[in-house]
Amino acid sequence: MQEAEGFLPFKIVGENKLGSSSSTFAITLRRTYEGEQIEIRAYTYNLLYHDNGSIHLNVSVSKSNGSDLLFSCSAYADYITIDSMKMTGQLESHNGFDKLDKNLQKSFYKYLELRGITPTMAKLLHEYKRGSGPRTQHLWLNKLSDFIKKD
Repeated sequence: MQEAEGFLPFKIVGENKLGSSSSTFAITLRRTYEGEQIEIRAYTYNLLYHDNGSIHLNVSVSKSNGSDLLFSCSAYADYITIDSMKMTGQLESHNGFDKLDKNLQKSFYKYLELRGITPTMAKLLHEYKRGSGPRTQHLWLNKLSDFIKKD
């Protein structure tokens, strides 16, 4: 597991450039929050990124009792949308997130925000995806560190 100083509250677990294009990448982040294990798998593929400018996020929140809540999200440059969600044991995802009561939707966004999945994180993932090479990564990590110190 790679320690990434200042990478929000997450540790970088895996990182892959999936091709020669800078718009094709994958990164896995993990953290613990109040006894929950949170894992984010962020990735883009050429066509997906160029179509709408989003990074796809698979977010898993695992409780100590073995239950999981899984979110499929899209991270744009300055906001995140929840596309679907699923609980452990369910056969199907709930793809009608946008049809849920607005207050319930806000509650789920707040739930993710408390766990570190925020618009700022979306922006930083986009910057990370665009960057290449150790110098760019170092500068990017410094920005993250500055962001954390503001809280």
